[in-house]
Amino acid sequence: MANIIVTSYSKIEIEITYDIGEGNQVYSETLRPELHRFRFSEWLSFSNQSPPEFIVLEDGDFIRSLYVKRVTIRRFKQCAEGDCPDQYSEYQL
Repeated sequence: MANIIVTSYSKIEIEITYDIGEGNQVYSETLRPELHRFRFSEWLSFSNQSPPEFIVLEDGDFIRSLYVKRVTIRRFKQCAEGDCPDQYSEYQL
């Protein structure tokens, strides 16, 4: 069942604003299910009510959720025209 949900989305765009004592920094990434299967499914089911203790930024790099100020997630569904915006979520942590 989870594969049906994942494959109906063509990509997820994430933007994370965090501060580790050096001022606000922004990390952005576009995840595609065929390239980033594990991280894609994590972000698809992201909940600000129970965020993970650590958020992976890139392979090997991560940030504690404690330092994250805002998470923006844009989900795109597959459609005939290409990637169609489906849902926009912004969370304050």
